[in-house]
Amino acid sequence: MFFINKLYFWTIFILCMSYSSLIYGASDEDTEAKYSEAAFSVKQSENIKYVIPKKSGEDKVSFKGYVDVQQGFDNNVNLNSKRQRDGYFQSIANAEIKCEPTNIVDIKAGLDVFSINYYNLNTNNILDLMPYLEADFDFIPKKLKFKNKIGFDYFSYTNKKESSHSSFVYTTSLRHFILERVYHEPAFEYYYRYYPDKKINLNSGASGEHDREDSRWKVKYTLGLFGKRFLFKLKNELYKNDSNNEYQEYYDYWVYRVKPSLVYFFTNKFYTNTGYSYRYTCYEDRRSTDDNDKTVTDGTHRLTTTLYYDLTKNTTCSISYSYAENLSNDPYQRYSGGTVSGGISYSF
Repeated sequence: MFFINKLYFWTIFILCMSYSSLIYGASDEDTEAKYSEAAFSVKQSENIKYVIPKKSGEDKVSFKGYVDVQQGFDNNVNLNSKRQRDGYFQSIANAEIKCEPTNIVDIKAGLDVFSINYYNLNTNNILDLMPYLEADFDFIPKKLKFKNKIGFDYFSYTNKKESSHSSFVYTTSLRHFILERVYHEPAFEYYYRYYPDKKINLNSGASGEHDREDSRWKVKYTLGLFGKRFLFKLKNELYKNDSNNEYQEYYDYWVYRVKPSLVYFFTNKFYTNTGYSYRYTCYEDRRSTDDNDKTVTDGTHRLTTTLYYDLTKNTTCSISYSYAENLSNDPYQRYSGGTVSGGISYSF
């Protein structure tokens, strides 16, 4: 049965491979945040239970995964004033193997896949592949957990090769339970991003010889409170993006983001994940097209809510709505738009 489940998963996994796109005028965060999450992904990311201590010397290896497919509608595909609309097909998949050599160590290796296919505006299609390796340490079971993760992210815009990029990502965090149902989690993240088909712009405005490269240093702090039927989290992030692009230091900016979210189970099978985020972006030297004396600043609001219903132990249907609005002192960077989607996921 385990082999059949794995074969079924990988069959769907391959069928869900599809390609997708860049959103001009919007940041990578806007592109990645506008689509819904898989039910299994939500359950796993919100899971704060710890491994039950095992007998000394006992090894445990497990394999899990999920596939989620969604049919959606986007009323502002490019996140700009033109507000072009289109339907899309979204697929998300994950496969992960976990080894627990001791009662305090978890070692995980996996692959995340995300893709979007628009039906008409198919220059906006995305394929994102990310293999990763993670090591978690339960220093004090149910009290203190140290996590480390390394990933290699390939983000492909098949019809805009100059926007495709590859990234190295390292994340480390320490989750500490202050009380039985309250925890906090400081974290640090670094990534390096390389654009093999995009040259930098020089200060003169001309194209340079070097490919674009970005690096980002991020600090995060999360506060969580959970009960029998809910989990509330408040995330804070502060990061600096540095790029070798010279013209107006176009991709150099600071970001602060705050994101409260709530997962609530109405019943054992029916639950919701609702979140709001505000992101403030301050560009170092990018000039507003409305006033060349001003550097660009953005304030981005995003509200997302998703309802899930478990049809079986392994199968979940969902419906999601997301709305975003960017308030900027550059009129070309202002936008608003929403997506609605519905679909089904299978996990094991």
